[in-house]
Amino acid sequence: MKKLFLSLAAILCCTMTTMVFTACGSDDNEPTVPTQPKIVSYQINYKVDLPMDKIDESTGSMFSLFEKIEIGYVDQNGQEQKEVVHNGKWEKAVSYSKSIDGYLKLYMTKPQQLNTEGLPYEKYKISVATGMILPNQRLGGITAIYDDGTRKDGIAENISVQQTMVSTTIDKERLHDYFDNVLKGELKVVTIKISM
Repeated sequence: MKKLFLSLAAILCCTMTTMVFTACGSDDNEPTVPTQPKIVSYQINYKVDLPMDKIDESTGSMFSLFEKIEIGYVDQNGQEQKEVVHNGKWEKAVSYSKSIDGYLKLYMTKPQQLNTEGLPYEKYKISVATGMILPNQRLGGITAIYDDGTRKDGIAENISVQQTMVSTTIDKERLHDYFDNVLKGELKVVTIKISM
């Protein structure tokens, strides 16, 4: 009887040892799931292309009348910076590695003296449309940068982009009133919210 118990104990011990080694061995056979790269920053390629000449035969661009046009943008530290727009064109690549409430603003200095009678067009138009700031409004001009160094264009996770569409045509006799009472020299054209 004693031999029977010892034999059973030996069989049980061998079975338990085999189960333990089998359980440990199966961990090595399970496939490891690679970690997905994480977005660490976004690069936004701003591009402003304002019409500076005529719109059509009877309508000129109001942008051509301002003494100075500046772009206000939020830099990587969350501070507003201003740069002058030359000939209606401005480009800037800004990288953001933290949450930010950003924007682009047009600051327009009205002319000191404006002789409306001497203007070559009967009407003047101010227009800011999709594509003047970001090529595809939401995705164009945005690059995600990942922790493994890869970059992907057109990724807009955690980003909200809203563009203000502006299009107004004014008779040249009403330009003074428009500059003084409506435009006020500042126009927010893009709002950008990044959540990191």
